[in-house]
Amino acid sequence: MPSLIEIVDAARLSEVRVTPQATVLIKNVLDAIADDPHPRWRFRGVDGVPNAANLREYERALTRDLPQILSTVREQEGLGDREVTSFDFLHWLSKRLDGLCPFDK
Repeated sequence: MPSLIEIVDAARLSEVRVTPQATVLIKNVLDAIADDPHPRWRFRGVDGVPNAANLREYERALTRDLPQILSTVREQEGLGDREVTSFDFLHWLSKRLDGLCPFDK
């Protein structure tokens, strides 16, 4: 599970300002990958439900990639120097969720 500090650090590294509410939202989304997975997720090419270790590893990978993800949100949402809000993040995520999901549904 990423900490709020890790998310704040990712924002600092990417030089993207993120509202406190968006920081909590990002944490909740990342936590939900392992703590509240979709019941129909399946690994591509593999029969069976992903196990907790697989889910945690994907969560860690997204956390590691968060500086780049935040830069992408800012760029693709056309935010310029404005901070990322919860709505900005949700809007971006809603258009790209299937591309980020490592599992077939």
